[in-house]
Amino acid sequence: LQLLIDQTIQMGNKIEAVRQVSSSASGSTGLEDICLKDVVSKVIAGEKTAMELAGVTLEMDLPNSLCIRGNSKQLEIVFANLIRNATEAMEIVSSSEFLVSSFHGLDPKLKTRNPKLISISAEERETMVEIRVADTGLGIPAEKLKKIFQPHFSTKGAKGMGMGLYLTQQIIQAHGGTIDVK
Repeated sequence: LQLLIDQTIQMGNKIEAVRQVSSSASGSTGLEDICLKDVVSKVIAGEKTAMELAGVTLEMDLPNSLCIRGNSKQLEIVFANLIRNATEAMEIVSSSEFLVSSFHGLDPKLKTRNPKLISISAEERETMVEIRVADTGLGIPAEKLKKIFQPHFSTKGAKGMGMGLYLTQQIIQAHGGTIDVK
């Protein structure tokens, strides 16, 4: 029962975070100083069962001291969408597919580890923080890559609503950032 109550509260928080993004032109509603590692760790805890069932390993390289100004509930949605998409994309990856898949932008050492790996890292730049979420999935075909941030576009067929990456992009832009997929 407590799990159901907690999930209901989390869903209410997510709905409020989405409402804030859609109703605030500046996206600045509810900004606070937050530790990025805390936000991502909270999301990972919520996605842990799905990752375990899919056989996915997650590596996180986020400095404890890396704090940013943002809306933690909105950023939780961002990371949940990215981690969930990566996990779902690797559900069909086998060891043999892993050996022939490409590793654009991934550290070459990842080739020798679990074929189902999500890597989250961050680096402070001069005026921003660059956050990388990478996975060892098969990737998205080039013709679909151009559409992934469009509302209602999904690579998952009937399983997807096509709102996750669209909402992720909207939240990141409301925080003054950009998102890129390679």
